[in-house]
Amino acid sequence: MSLSIHSSRHVQLRNCLKQLRLDAGLTQVQLAHKMNLEQSQISKLERAVKFVDVWLFVDYVTACGFTPADAIARLMITGEKPPNKLTELSFK
Repeated sequence: MSLSIHSSRHVQLRNCLKQLRLDAGLTQVQLAHKMNLEQSQISKLERAVKFVDVWLFVDYVTACGFTPADAIARLMITGEKPPNKLTELSFK
């Protein structure tokens, strides 16, 4: 499994985040304002120009009105199976 920003799992994450934003009824501008970011940062995240780290994930979903746990549960429902062990990860 690749940890590339363009991997299928990262695409899935970006799609989930965008859907959470849309479900919250927020535009990129509104979400950026709530997160004290520029709208371009939200756009870069949703277009795979910016990598999503755990704290950005927490801030993003919280600003959308979701708990991180609920967002992860939603992500896991739609996603591919995670690796069973650390050796299955690829750092390409």
